[in-house]
Amino acid sequence: MIHSPISLNEGFSPLEVGFKGLTFDDFMSIFVQLFDQGCSDIQISIGLPLLAKLDGKSIRIISRKIQKAEFSVLLKELKNDEAFGYVLSGNDLDWKYVYNEPKSERDYRYRVTCSKNQLMPGAEQGMTIVMRTIVSEVPDPESLAIPKEIINGFDRNSGLFVVSGPTGTGKSTTLASLIKDILFKKPIWIRTAESPVEYDLQAVNDMKGCKGTIQQLEIPGDLPSFPAFLRGCLRNAPNIILIGESRDQETISQTLATTLTGHYCLTTTHADSIVITPERMAEPFPIPDRPSVLSQFFENIEGLVSQKLLPKKGGGRVAIREWLFFNKEIRNECLDHLKVSGQFKELLTDITRKHGRLFIDDLEEVYKQGLVDDYVYTSNRIQLGG
Repeated sequence: MIHSPISLNEGFSPLEVGFKGLTFDDFMSIFVQLFDQGCSDIQISIGLPLLAKLDGKSIRIISRKIQKAEFSVLLKELKNDEAFGYVLSGNDLDWKYVYNEPKSERDYRYRVTCSKNQLMPGAEQGMTIVMRTIVSEVPDPESLAIPKEIINGFDRNSGLFVVSGPTGTGKSTTLASLIKDILFKKPIWIRTAESPVEYDLQAVNDMKGCKGTIQQLEIPGDLPSFPAFLRGCLRNAPNIILIGESRDQETISQTLATTLTGHYCLTTTHADSIVITPERMAEPFPIPDRPSVLSQFFENIEGLVSQKLLPKKGGGRVAIREWLFFNKEIRNECLDHLKVSGQFKELLTDITRKHGRLFIDDLEEVYKQGLVDDYVYTSNRIQLGG
């Protein structure tokens, strides 16, 4: 049993753990403490030390490497007996896990992924579990410092709204916050499909002053896939439809088709900037089909938002964002450009500079406010091409 308390201050040293093998209770004791101290991700890999991510920094939590036997025990308890063999055969797993801590009786929620990886030195099979902590309470836009331009621009009746960013940059949090805000403003009907459900937005239905109604479905618990959700969604006549992530050809096709029916569709995708988001959405398709996909995209896009999380001076993280909201003129300019090129980075950079906001501008703002130090400012300015 792990008895040593974990305090992730500057003087933290990895826990000295014997080779007897960590039990499931040992792992969960560590995970709960890391959750309570604000860690966003916990990484457990066969043949590597256990790592946790706090404010974007990866911290070694135990001194020795994780053994195959204890990893197998952990995966069995988190998922089932068949999970190890399933992943070993080349499949990935993605699910939600809720742990009820016995002493406090508090529920700790995690989004868990497990995948095969390259063999580590001394490891018989390479495999990694990543546990992302899920904080259930939906934050208000003000607490996330979401600008009024994004809050107001989000309030649309049809079309497509995309939030992009790398893994762990708060895309789902931003969308959940904007949805919560609009539920208090309008008598609307929202349906979501998420994998997994990270925020309990249905709890907003019962809050005083809520005007709208939301129903959340989980993939694969309630439905097998995002396309299956979209195919059945129109019969329920929602005003707003959230597709948790658009990353494969079928989901993107169904999402774009749904916008053509006059619905307002929200989704996320993995792209580092709004200026490459259109090309990233077209990437899963065969090259001959991409112009048609981009045409549908620009005919229906209403708003693009992207964000990054930077280390905050004094601890924590601060978001920088870029955004662009489309009108008829901007859409036509993009569609005209599509006739001569399928690459939009330079064009969208110029358009966003005129009509929206680029990352470099937001970086300058947080630096002037003293929210990031000189190193974070300089390194990110170079990365952003400033």
